[in-house]
Amino acid sequence: MDQVAPELPQIGPGDFLGLDEPWNDPEKARFVVLPVSYERTTTYIKGTAGGPRAILEASRQVELFDEELWKDFSKVGITTYPEVLLDAPPQDLAQHLEQEVAELFRRGKRVLMLGGEHSISLGPVRAAARYWPDLTVLQLDAHADLRESYQGSRFGHSSIARRIIQECPITQVGVRSLSEEEADLADKGNVTTLMARDVLAGELKKEIIPQILESLDEHVYITFDVDVFDPSFFPGTGTPEPGGLGWYQVCDILRAVVREKDVVAMDIVETVPLSGHFVSEFAAARLAYKFICYTAQHQKLGPIVTGK
Repeated sequence: MDQVAPELPQIGPGDFLGLDEPWNDPEKARFVVLPVSYERTTTYIKGTAGGPRAILEASRQVELFDEELWKDFSKVGITTYPEVLLDAPPQDLAQHLEQEVAELFRRGKRVLMLGGEHSISLGPVRAAARYWPDLTVLQLDAHADLRESYQGSRFGHSSIARRIIQECPITQVGVRSLSEEEADLADKGNVTTLMARDVLAGELKKEIIPQILESLDEHVYITFDVDVFDPSFFPGTGTPEPGGLGWYQVCDILRAVVREKDVVAMDIVETVPLSGHFVSEFAAARLAYKFICYTAQHQKLGPIVTGK
């Protein structure tokens, strides 16, 4: 299949879901969508830099009425920031994003970051860990990402979880590919690992979700690598692995965590737009809106006060 990303227009403020004023007001919005079009350390299929624009473009086709929760949550206040375009090593990007996201936390915003490769997660995790000392990261991912370094980089997408555990504990769900080095760290110390085969073989609501919740502290940052999905459903990713999770399994996990914990931010990374094939970016857009809907329902958020 052709892996060339389609040409997409530059995305400006207010474009997630195609919302109009006043529902995308940057001052009153409770949620900030932050696109980070970054690709520096990918090692297989290229194109993650085009992920944020493709997701935002697809989000304009997402139905605002959520069929699961039976409600339209689009008026809770969702603003989209201009995409971050920084051609720098991942450790420098981490410093930039840490400062930007820390400011959003100080302003009381919940952050939804769209990547870009997985290395973009480190800066926001650092910001969250400093703001909430009891932070736990929930990583939904096909890969453990626990290498000390890979292809000369300690801050690349294959080492993101190794860097995160230097900041806070991490719970990994859906893993089905890891090196021997990573296996020595999996499910030990401040790393909790639920392999994909165990998730798929167990009873999700009675067994797996309680394990996940027990491993998490009160404040949670979710980093969502889209390759956790089975590639038959979500083919547009840089390092696809067979045997992944399905849509409803992921939604059940996400809803339970948002209901029981305080999810302060989430990122969706590693979407690769495929020419003529748009299901992946649309699914990522739906997932992003699901996070907002679940959070709005749990927090009992109504439409933002417009003053008009």
